[in-house]
Amino acid sequence: MNIPQDGSEQADVAATLAAAQALVLLVVKIGSATADEIPALADEAKRSAKTICAFSGDTMALEYLRPEDKAELRAGLDKLSKDLQVQIAGIVDLRRAQLVNSGASSIRH
Repeated sequence: MNIPQDGSEQADVAATLAAAQALVLLVVKIGSATADEIPALADEAKRSAKTICAFSGDTMALEYLRPEDKAELRAGLDKLSKDLQVQIAGIVDLRRAQLVNSGASSIRH
């Protein structure tokens, strides 16, 4: 279904895409982070995932949807947020394991 978008909706989409791109960059940084950098990057990435999903749900043009469809969409976004946070935690765990196995806790090679 192609829903027409006005200028503010297009700006919301652009903002969401920019935030998603920033989240991807955070996850990439986690992949090469030192042990000291990981906590802040992980917290920021998890916050970003949650914010993106909440913002998407708040800014979508939902007036054309039935109430039950709106609820389903919001539930899906909430699940996506939680799933992203779990995936980020997995990436953090993997990076920490790499650091432990290489013996480089806070030194970048």
